[in-house]
Amino acid sequence: MTSLKRSLALAGAAPILALSLTACGGGGAPTDAAVEDFCNIGDELGTVFEDVADDDYEGFVDAAAQASETMEEIGTPEDIPDDARAGFESLSDALSDLDSQDVEDSVKELTDATESGEDVDEQQIVSEMFGIDDDDISDFEAFTEYTEESCSS
Repeated sequence: MTSLKRSLALAGAAPILALSLTACGGGGAPTDAAVEDFCNIGDELGTVFEDVADDDYEGFVDAAAQASETMEEIGTPEDIPDDARAGFESLSDALSDLDSQDVEDSVKELTDATESGEDVDEQQIVSEMFGIDDDDISDFEAFTEYTEESCSS
Protein backbone atom coordinates (compact mmCIF):
# COMPACT_ATOMS: atom_id res chain seq x y z
CA MET A 1 0.00 0.00 0.00
CA THR A 2 1.15 3.50 -0.77
CA SER A 3 2.53 5.36 2.21
CA LEU A 4 0.32 7.62 4.28
CA LYS A 5 2.26 10.73 3.35
CA ARG A 6 2.21 9.96 -0.38
CA SER A 7 -1.50 9.18 -0.35
CA LEU A 8 -2.32 12.38 1.47
CA ALA A 9 -0.21 14.34 -0.98
CA LEU A 10 -1.99 12.67 -3.88
CA ALA A 11 -5.26 13.65 -2.26
CA GLY A 12 -4.42 17.28 -2.16
CA ALA A 13 -4.20 17.21 1.62
CA ALA A 14 -0.83 18.89 1.49
CA PRO A 15 -2.41 22.35 1.26
CA ILE A 16 -4.63 21.61 4.25
CA LEU A 17 -1.71 20.27 6.25
CA ALA A 18 0.41 23.19 5.16
CA LEU A 19 -2.23 25.48 6.57
CA SER A 20 -2.11 23.63 9.83
CA LEU A 21 1.63 23.99 9.91
CA THR A 22 1.56 27.74 9.46
CA ALA A 23 -1.26 28.41 11.86
CA CYS A 24 -2.38 28.09 15.42
CA GLY A 25 -5.35 26.73 17.42
CA GLY A 26 -8.99 26.66 18.43
CA GLY A 27 -11.44 29.16 19.92
CA GLY A 28 -9.43 29.78 23.09
CA ALA A 29 -6.16 30.51 21.34
CA PRO A 30 -4.60 33.91 21.91
CA THR A 31 -5.51 36.69 19.50
CA ASP A 32 -2.31 38.67 19.94
CA ALA A 33 0.39 36.40 18.54
CA ALA A 34 3.39 38.01 16.95
CA VAL A 35 3.28 37.55 13.17
CA GLU A 36 6.77 36.02 13.29
CA ASP A 37 5.67 33.43 15.85
CA PHE A 38 2.52 32.73 13.86
CA CYS A 39 4.53 32.14 10.69
CA ASN A 40 7.43 30.26 12.29
CA ILE A 41 5.15 27.63 13.80
CA GLY A 42 5.06 25.89 10.41
CA ASP A 43 8.74 24.96 10.58
CA GLU A 44 8.39 23.62 14.10
CA LEU A 45 5.26 21.60 13.39
CA GLY A 46 6.56 20.25 10.09
CA THR A 47 8.94 17.97 11.92
CA VAL A 48 6.04 16.43 13.87
CA PHE A 49 4.50 15.11 10.67
CA GLU A 50 7.87 14.10 9.18
CA ASP A 51 8.49 11.79 12.11
CA VAL A 52 5.31 9.78 11.56
CA ALA A 53 6.07 6.37 10.07
CA ASP A 54 4.43 5.47 6.78
CA ASP A 55 1.01 3.92 7.26
CA ASP A 56 1.12 4.71 11.00
CA TYR A 57 -2.39 6.10 11.23
CA GLU A 58 -2.40 6.27 15.03
CA GLY A 59 0.91 8.13 14.90
CA PHE A 60 -0.44 10.53 12.32
CA VAL A 61 -3.53 11.25 14.45
CA ASP A 62 -1.34 11.75 17.52
CA ALA A 63 0.92 14.14 15.57
CA ALA A 64 -2.12 16.07 14.32
CA ALA A 65 -3.42 16.41 17.89
CA GLN A 66 0.00 17.59 19.04
CA ALA A 67 0.06 20.13 16.20
CA SER A 68 -3.37 21.39 17.26
CA GLU A 69 -2.15 21.84 20.84
CA THR A 70 0.86 23.80 19.66
CA MET A 71 -1.36 25.92 17.45
CA GLU A 72 -3.61 26.61 20.43
CA GLU A 73 -0.65 27.90 22.40
CA ILE A 74 0.52 30.36 19.73
CA GLY A 75 -2.76 31.88 18.53
CA THR A 76 -3.28 34.34 15.72
CA PRO A 77 -2.14 37.94 15.17
CA GLU A 78 -4.48 40.79 16.11
CA ASP A 79 -5.12 41.81 12.52
CA ILE A 80 -6.50 38.47 11.32
CA PRO A 81 -9.96 38.93 9.76
CA ASP A 82 -12.89 37.20 11.47
CA ASP A 83 -13.43 34.69 8.65
CA ALA A 84 -9.74 33.78 8.59
CA ARG A 85 -9.78 33.34 12.38
CA ALA A 86 -12.83 31.06 11.99
CA GLY A 87 -10.88 29.00 9.43
CA PHE A 88 -7.97 28.81 11.84
CA GLU A 89 -10.24 27.58 14.64
CA SER A 90 -11.97 25.03 12.41
CA LEU A 91 -8.64 23.70 11.22
CA SER A 92 -7.33 23.35 14.75
CA ASP A 93 -10.49 21.50 15.73
CA ALA A 94 -10.22 19.27 12.66
CA LEU A 95 -6.65 18.32 13.55
CA SER A 96 -7.54 17.51 17.14
CA ASP A 97 -10.62 15.47 16.15
CA LEU A 98 -9.05 13.14 13.58
CA ASP A 99 -9.82 9.45 13.91
CA SER A 100 -7.19 6.91 12.85
CA GLN A 101 -9.76 4.61 11.21
CA ASP A 102 -11.17 7.53 9.19
CA VAL A 103 -7.66 8.47 8.09
CA GLU A 104 -6.87 4.90 7.11
CA ASP A 105 -10.15 4.55 5.20
CA SER A 106 -9.56 7.83 3.35
CA VAL A 107 -6.00 6.91 2.44
CA LYS A 108 -7.14 3.50 1.20
CA GLU A 109 -9.94 5.07 -0.85
CA LEU A 110 -7.52 7.54 -2.42
CA THR A 111 -4.86 4.94 -3.05
CA ASP A 112 -7.29 2.47 -4.63
CA ALA A 113 -8.89 5.12 -6.82
CA THR A 114 -5.55 6.56 -7.90
CA GLU A 115 -4.04 3.16 -8.68
CA SER A 116 -7.09 2.14 -10.72
CA GLY A 117 -7.01 5.38 -12.68
CA GLU A 118 -10.43 6.53 -11.47
CA ASP A 119 -11.37 10.17 -11.57
CA VAL A 120 -11.15 11.09 -7.87
CA ASP A 121 -12.67 14.07 -6.06
CA GLU A 122 -9.61 14.45 -3.84
CA GLN A 123 -10.93 17.54 -2.10
CA GLN A 124 -14.11 15.74 -1.06
CA ILE A 125 -12.22 12.76 0.37
CA VAL A 126 -9.80 15.00 2.25
CA SER A 127 -12.65 17.18 3.49
CA GLU A 128 -14.48 14.12 4.78
CA MET A 129 -11.37 12.83 6.52
CA PHE A 130 -10.79 16.17 8.25
CA GLY A 131 -14.49 16.70 8.96
CA ILE A 132 -14.62 19.85 6.86
CA ASP A 133 -18.09 20.78 5.70
CA ASP A 134 -19.11 23.18 2.96
CA ASP A 135 -19.71 25.96 5.48
CA ASP A 136 -16.05 25.85 6.53
CA ILE A 137 -14.55 26.08 3.04
CA SER A 138 -14.81 29.87 2.66
CA ASP A 139 -13.27 30.34 6.12
CA PHE A 140 -10.40 28.01 5.19
CA GLU A 141 -9.88 29.98 1.99
CA ALA A 142 -9.79 33.23 3.98
CA PHE A 143 -7.32 31.67 6.38
CA THR A 144 -5.16 30.45 3.50
CA GLU A 145 -5.14 33.90 1.93
CA TYR A 146 -4.28 35.59 5.22
CA THR A 147 -1.48 33.11 5.90
CA GLU A 148 -0.01 33.49 2.42
CA GLU A 149 -0.07 37.28 2.66
CA SER A 150 1.27 37.45 6.21
CA CYS A 151 3.93 34.78 5.97
CA SER A 152 5.25 35.17 2.42
CA SER A 153 7.96 37.69 3.22
